[in-house]
Amino acid sequence: MADENTQVIEPSEISAHRRSNKAAGGKIATGNRLRDGVVIYLAANGEWTTDVDQARRETTADGEAALKGALDAAFKANYLIDAAVIDTVPSDTKPARLREQIRAVGPTVRPDLARRANW
Repeated sequence: MADENTQVIEPSEISAHRRSNKAAGGKIATGNRLRDGVVIYLAANGEWTTDVDQARRETTADGEAALKGALDAAFKANYLIDAAVIDTVPSDTKPARLREQIRAVGPTVRPDLARRANW
């Protein structure tokens, strides 16, 4: 039981705060290449890359719609699976969620297989 001086924060407030922080960043398109399962990102030139730093970052609703269109086209062409538009941290292509950061870096149990240094 909380005493009079303890501030109680509702879980919904925490979730709303997390959502509002993510909204400040941008969006990038990602998936797994069907041929070998490697994590790929849509680059600014329209090609697919394995380097999250080269990902095309969008900050508008129209830009996000364009990312979704590119994912849909690649999925229909049997180029990728697990297609998603994900949140990034503000002013960078670094994924906002831990799951996506792990996908970008590589296995956590075998650092020798990492694709890049941790952030």
